[in-house]
Amino acid sequence: MIWDFKRSIFCSEERVALLACENLEDPSVRGRIQRHFQSPHPAEGATEEYAHYFELAHPDDADRRRYVQEQVLGATPSFGHEALASLIRADRVRMVWTTNFDRCIETAVTRAFNDAGRLTVADLSNSNVLAEAISEERWPILGKLHGDFQSRRLKNTAEELRTQDSQMRRALTDSCKRYGLVVVGYSGRDESVMQALMDAAVEGGFPQGLFWIHRGPDRPLPAVQELIAKAAAAGIDAALVAAETFDEVLGDVLRQTPGLPEDLLTAAEQAAPRLTPAPMPGRGAGFPVVRTNALPITEFPSVCRRMQSSVGGVKQVRQAIAAAGAGEELIVTRTNAGVLAFGSDEALRRALKDHNITQADLHTIDSARLAHNSGEHGLLVEAIAQAIGRELPVLVRRRRQDWVILAAPDRLDDSRLASLKQAAGSLVGRLPSGTGRWAEAVVLHIDWKLDGLWLLLEPTIWMTRSDGPRPAKDMDFVRERRAKRYNGKSNDLLEAWVGVLLGDAQTANFAAFGGVDGVDANFTIGRTTAFSQRALNLAPSAQISAQARIAA
Repeated sequence: MIWDFKRSIFCSEERVALLACENLEDPSVRGRIQRHFQSPHPAEGATEEYAHYFELAHPDDADRRRYVQEQVLGATPSFGHEALASLIRADRVRMVWTTNFDRCIETAVTRAFNDAGRLTVADLSNSNVLAEAISEERWPILGKLHGDFQSRRLKNTAEELRTQDSQMRRALTDSCKRYGLVVVGYSGRDESVMQALMDAAVEGGFPQGLFWIHRGPDRPLPAVQELIAKAAAAGIDAALVAAETFDEVLGDVLRQTPGLPEDLLTAAEQAAPRLTPAPMPGRGAGFPVVRTNALPITEFPSVCRRMQSSVGGVKQVRQAIAAAGAGEELIVTRTNAGVLAFGSDEALRRALKDHNITQADLHTIDSARLAHNSGEHGLLVEAIAQAIGRELPVLVRRRRQDWVILAAPDRLDDSRLASLKQAAGSLVGRLPSGTGRWAEAVVLHIDWKLDGLWLLLEPTIWMTRSDGPRPAKDMDFVRERRAKRYNGKSNDLLEAWVGVLLGDAQTANFAAFGGVDGVDANFTIGRTTAFSQRALNLAPSAQISAQARIAA
């Protein structure tokens, strides 16, 4: 919702069509939008983002209610909701609090009991019911802290979230003093909710413990960390627990809870999404799968050499290396961190000896910087291109900002090029004008996506340099050769280039220097290209790269 609000504001203020920012899973789209929101807007990830942008995008409370209604209408219970309902029916969970507006919990509990009246539901429009139900122990009870989507009293904006209904907040604090609490799927952004939990913690609450489930390796918000720390200091059994999803957590709890009725387990199991392993389809299998050109790089350098010196930018560094005759011994770039390099330490010192070297150490290659055109990104692209060129019967060439691998004209009989020759027909030749030569080639990119590094292969045609405008007949020749490469042909060429790199093996190791008195760049590349997939109840997998060319 936060990114939806940001997109709406950005497109309105910048007069950009919503369609141009449709894919909010794309980091480049998010980056473009986020750059629009500088101070005084909250920083990305700040606690107050939700309330700030909701009120900015929808200043009127009627508009906010309408937006929420559009978001939740048609929402159906997930496996986690069904599992929670099973635990409620088995009297293992008696009370649930939620900041969500939808009715998924109510729907799941109604199904479990086959009775719409068993669950006591209290929201901001009838919060007095909550205290009565708790005191009379009319279980199960659901407290909706932010209101129901049909209520006129939805809590969304900063002021609304700060002034949580006093009866609702008191009931939350009192229940936390009597029972334990597991928090899952909630960020802790609301000051009023967090204050109620904090009051319970400092007053000796949570007698059965306080457990906050958070996603993966990311730490929760500071308010959550403070709550857990103060609860632990007060002698409460309090902890952070890492897990991926609400469904995963409730599935684990369901499986490890003894004595549940068989019909509840069966009902919950039937609601679980299922992913069934399937073999990779072959040519002609008739399986509608989209293949990308991304090979997994399972191992890559985590550090490189760094030297601090008075040398200027990248151009000056390369000039110094050329003057020292060290071009074959080094791969370098220049960033704010210093001169970054793979290769011979002695050669790097020799090249920079006249530029006041003040420090030499190792520089950590941060994976986050590999997702965009950083110095580390460029360093690794050049390193992997050199590593491939050193190991295989190919030549490495630079074309503007890209690195290109092409079949070596003097090694066409090498068996590792056989499949490529079969797919392409011929690998090299003279251009029709007679002024140069062409060769089958592949452009290399790397990209960080889905928590991994990928090598992207883009088959192309290489032409030798031209001193002037290229003759039209040469351009027509290349266009015609590429135009005939429909799905099947493109797939064959991609498969052939994968074969050139890896042969018949599932993985292959490459080194930029193959041993050096410094820091080498070593890579391991996997054979299976990434595939996009759609799983039940899950969004489509993220696009591997905007640069990736699709081959069916």
